[in-house]
Order: sequence, then C-alpha cells, then structure tokens
Amino acid sequence: MEQKKIWAFGGGKGGVGKSFVAGNLGILLAQNGHTVILADLDLGGANMHTWLGV
Repeated sequence: MEQKKIWAFGGGKGGVGKSFVAGNLGILLAQNGHTVILADLDLGGANMHTWLGV
C-alpha cells in the first residue's frame, strides 16, 4: 500500500502567501494524477473556496 503524505502550511502572519502556495501545489498535484484534499482552516477568513471557484 502506498504511504500517504500530509503537507500543512501555517503561520501567524496573514498575507504572506500560504493559501496561494497550498492552492497552486494542490492544483499541480491533481493535474498530475494525485488525489488532493485541500482544507482552508482559517476560521476568520477562509477564502480558498472562492479562489478555486468551488
């Protein structure tokens, strides 16, 4: 069985590109046939759904 990987991007400062990097990496991995789950856990300002058009 293939071992799964979990990548987490976090930090205390906003606006430094965490969502940008995570979103683009998720898109790239999905385009290359990988299964991707992307969770935006910013409880105050989650916007990944808007950015990805979901």
